[in-house]
Amino acid sequence: MSLPSVLKQLADNDRRITLLEQSPGGPNDWKVWVSGEYQPANSIRTYVNHNLNLQNPKECFADVLLVCKTAENGYSVGEFIGPKIFSTPTGGVASVEPSLKSNLVEITTGGGGIWGGHKTNGSNVLFANANWRYVFRILYR
Repeated sequence: MSLPSVLKQLADNDRRITLLEQSPGGPNDWKVWVSGEYQPANSIRTYVNHNLNLQNPKECFADVLLVCKTAENGYSVGEFIGPKIFSTPTGGVASVEPSLKSNLVEITTGGGGIWGGHKTNGSNVLFANANWRYVFRILYR
């Protein structure tokens, strides 16, 4: 049984599940754009021109990952963190949603830097900007 038919069967049997109608191009109509790497800097907005000319950005999805460049806080070089696991210096949750526009994606790094959980013990730690890079992703049609 194919995945679409399994999903349809689930939706038919459970009214809590709603399937969204597929676009004429089918499920492969979705594309993913991935940026290069950008070093964060405190109190700075990082802008990236994606040049996708998105007609309706609110129907797209953008997020940002951190990629480790120098081992720190239990993370190894090449490991990714995120999205949505960053925190504030006091351990609160920080917004890490980038702003998405027709041809631009952006995020502002707060004045206190990037905080998150230590990989092995979960303690709230500051990540050194020099050891990490932002990578943006956009899911679009």
